[in-house]
Amino acid sequence: MNKILKKLFFSFTWECAYRIIKEDEALPKPGTKYSYKVLSNEPGFWSADPFLFGTNNRMYLFCEYTDIKKHKSVIGVRSIFPDVEEKTDNAYEFDGHTSYPAVFSFQGTVYMIPETTYDRNIQLLKCIQWPKKWEKVGVLLGNIFAPDTTPFIDKGKWKALIYSVNETDSRKSKLLIGNIDIGNCKITDIVEIKSYDNHLGRPGGNCIYIEDKFIRVVQPGNRIYGEKIEFYALNLEDKTESKLGELTIDDIVPDKKGNYIGTHTFNRFGNVEIIDLLVKKFDFFKIGRYILQKLRLFGYDLGDKRKINYSKGKQKDAV
Repeated sequence: MNKILKKLFFSFTWECAYRIIKEDEALPKPGTKYSYKVLSNEPGFWSADPFLFGTNNRMYLFCEYTDIKKHKSVIGVRSIFPDVEEKTDNAYEFDGHTSYPAVFSFQGTVYMIPETTYDRNIQLLKCIQWPKKWEKVGVLLGNIFAPDTTPFIDKGKWKALIYSVNETDSRKSKLLIGNIDIGNCKITDIVEIKSYDNHLGRPGGNCIYIEDKFIRVVQPGNRIYGEKIEFYALNLEDKTESKLGELTIDDIVPDKKGNYIGTHTFNRFGNVEIIDLLVKKFDFFKIGRYILQKLRLFGYDLGDKRKINYSKGKQKDAV
């Protein structure tokens, strides 16, 4: 009965939240409370997968920006710091689903690798008018179901962490690393780092360097989608990793009230740390909205449905 009531009358949305840190601050420690400022969503929208780019004088948030009515996600952008909360604008839209706007800079140009599993590939975008106008450069890697590809710099070269998921059993996945050839728009020299038999290794944000350790952010999801964030030290030479810590919803103190039940993305840029928060809400209109979306009436739609459906081992997705 609880499962039926949850499915019929509760919605799960996301909010982003940030805090100011020291630029060399250590990773969050389990059991320590951290206060975050929640960024309000516009009515009818939610935002997740936050990435930051800019300067201490003007920080921009890039995120998965979802229209609840249309059930469609785009790449959104807004200025958030210092003490600015602008309306989120549409920075780039695909025909299908997109999220996880991993932003990075190469030779004075800002690029982005968003999630494009809907198209079964990894794509590269380039900013042509900062920060709200982007264009597609091309496909970095095709014929792959790889959510949340994460660029990182190693020995002066840009590389990519690729989380490749088995399309017939989502419990099985591989963590790969490849070189990003931006000039030729491709990922080369791909090697396997590790394989998984459960929802454990999916990237959850940009990699971090602290005290000469290369730290990878992970979003495990065996219990629920968005259960917590984990941090692993990854040795790129011998391809081993060890857990350093984690951040759970119990460690997070939002500055507004809400039924916050999870988190799955963690990023730092300069002196700002940002996360997303999973929110559970009673939704009396959920059934009616779903019917309108199914019938595509009055501007409602199910436009964000995926092309890929796992045949078994499906991860429990709260949204």
